[in-house]
Amino acid sequence: PVVIDSLAPGRWHVSFRGERTGQTVTAALPSPPLPARLDGEGLVALRSVNFEGSFLLARAKGVVLGEAPAGVPEAPLPADAALHVRPATAFCPGSSAIVLESCAFPGLVLAHGNFPDARLHLSLPRRSGGVCDQSILWSALSPGLSGDGTVSLVAGQRTGSGSALVARHAFSKLQLSPLQLPVQPSAIDSLLAADASWRLEAPASSQCSTPLSGADAVEKASASMSLSTVRAIMSIEIGGRPATGTLSFSLFGHVAPRTVDNFVQLCDAAAQGGRYQYTGSSLQRVIPGFMVQGGSTDGGYGKSATGGQFADESFVLTHDARGVLSMANAGEDTNGSQFFILFGAQPHLNGKHVVFGRLDDDGVSHAVLSEIEAVGRGDGSTSAPVKITGCRTSMITHQRQSALT
Repeated sequence: PVVIDSLAPGRWHVSFRGERTGQTVTAALPSPPLPARLDGEGLVALRSVNFEGSFLLARAKGVVLGEAPAGVPEAPLPADAALHVRPATAFCPGSSAIVLESCAFPGLVLAHGNFPDARLHLSLPRRSGGVCDQSILWSALSPGLSGDGTVSLVAGQRTGSGSALVARHAFSKLQLSPLQLPVQPSAIDSLLAADASWRLEAPASSQCSTPLSGADAVEKASASMSLSTVRAIMSIEIGGRPATGTLSFSLFGHVAPRTVDNFVQLCDAAAQGGRYQYTGSSLQRVIPGFMVQGGSTDGGYGKSATGGQFADESFVLTHDARGVLSMANAGEDTNGSQFFILFGAQPHLNGKHVVFGRLDDDGVSHAVLSEIEAVGRGDGSTSAPVKITGCRTSMITHQRQSALT
């Protein structure tokens, strides 16, 4: 057969020429997948060892254990089960670790909080000041905790010995659990071994919607997602007097469009006659070193722009720095109007609250945030009332640099 590579991804043109008749028959056949591996580069899917019909599924709202279609012969793997294994050298030069990019959400990678019980989630890779983003690095333990034919995922770049963290499923959620290296089979809890072990499968290459080549492929794919889409300006009054400036936020509508739209509507409502609005509301809870929370639109928990509450949208962005803007909630899928701004990194909030913006580094906004922090107390009460006296937004266009890096 003569192989022609000018067909859609995932298929080959194969031509057969009859020696006696001279006729040529051309067929389109599925390209055979490469063997699944967790080193080098290629596509993989992780099937649970103790739940044979279930896979690790990387979704925007979180990484879960989910089932493949049942009762369908040769059914394709779930779209969010396919992961692209890439070397981590683009983010950490010289690293032997790997990065697992989502095929369903190109540019987002599998991340962890690097502490026990931290939930796995999809994240935009961060690269700032040459510092490696350890939260997106993984290493393969092969054979896995369940023995030959299995693999386990270890957070970070694995060392020969010492304490480590391994990815496991618990009540359908994926999280990290402590592990001592080197592995002593007799000392491993049987449930942990089963929950933290996977069998590798090779998805068809057509399941990766936008395969990119090169060591910086993930960075290329995430560039457009990381651009801010809206700027919000909030005027603040502390103790009856205007703050020294305004709070300026960059909002990330490519990552959390529903959440950003809700914030924009509430911010602009005063000028547009909206029923629910931020103007006139308070930042009533200020805990130094932690966060400031407020934005109730009804004097209570707070209504969204359309009334009521709405579901968590994405846990892609993380609570990793001072100035991060995130939604307050009363549990899963209970977003309304209240938001909070961090005074410092709070990784324990990842996977529980939707981050959708960041305070601009404009030399003024962070100074105003410090003024707000100064009137807070450990119990969240304030020594002077903090109010929102105005709010407006504008679209950001032609922004070439990422506001996340």
